[in-house]
Amino acid sequence: MTNVTQVATWLSITEQLPTKPTFVKDEVVKLNFRLLLEEITELAQSLPNGVELLKQVIGEIEWSKVIQKDSSFIGVMDALCDIEVVKHNLTCRMGLAQYYQRNYDIVMTSNNTKFCNTMEQAKLSIAKYKEDGIKAYAEDNKNGKFIIRR
Repeated sequence: MTNVTQVATWLSITEQLPTKPTFVKDEVVKLNFRLLLEEITELAQSLPNGVELLKQVIGEIEWSKVIQKDSSFIGVMDALCDIEVVKHNLTCRMGLAQYYQRNYDIVMTSNNTKFCNTMEQAKLSIAKYKEDGIKAYAEDNKNGKFIIRR
């Protein structure tokens, strides 16, 4: 199963997988921007001088020159593929390529723990989040799963 297929399967369980290309709501875009920035920040924190370098790069952005383009799926697809290439480029340059798929699968397995078959499992997961100081709740869905949301 490819990485994209794993994510598509995950999204189908959460009932968030469209059947055709569609622009998502602004709140979904904002969530994904936040998640990307969270992961970029985590990457910066893990690299020597990474936080300072990230601050420099962000400071170099001339926001007044960044303009809104016409919405297009071609532009979205190009940007997402470019992000993937940049990510894999850094993975390879750091000599981590041989570890990538194994670690990706671990992350996806962790994500899948948010799907519980019973309410009892869901309550145990919620209790674990509570121990970590994270508010969570279970949501029943049409696929017969209890999805842990934070």
